[in-house]
Amino acid sequence: MRRVERRRSRSRSDDAATGPAFAYDAFVSYCHADLAWVRDVLVARLEAARCRVCIDYRDFRPGASSVLEMERAVMQSRKTLVVLTPEYLDSEWTSFESVLAQTLDPAARQRRMLTLLLEPIELPLRLRALVYLSFTDPSRADASFTTLISAIRRDRAR
Repeated sequence: MRRVERRRSRSRSDDAATGPAFAYDAFVSYCHADLAWVRDVLVARLEAARCRVCIDYRDFRPGASSVLEMERAVMQSRKTLVVLTPEYLDSEWTSFESVLAQTLDPAARQRRMLTLLLEPIELPLRLRALVYLSFTDPSRADASFTTLISAIRRDRAR
């Protein structure tokens, strides 16, 4: 059994070295307290712009391990979008998702994780180091969405 696992992990790393094909443009990591904004605004805008979005309520497989589904979502997505609110920072599950995403790109050279600030909050050090997109001012939301979609598309073309 261990030999099979080793073979599988080798083929995964080989794929990563040659540039993996991603099933999704973005995985959305969010706290369920923010579901209405995520579903009705964020996902709607991204999908209207023809971005392939992975979101838990639709794309996680029923009966599967939540932890494995989070890992699959991060691995199969070009970007992980982190929707930052006080509730997000208080949740162990969302912290786990953001740590998974940061593990793939710890120095943020590939910009695999994009942070979206929904409310003005004090960020933990590991997130403070990243340039975030602010959605705190509704009058600037369109500009923030334009920048976000551009960042997602830029890496899709490579």
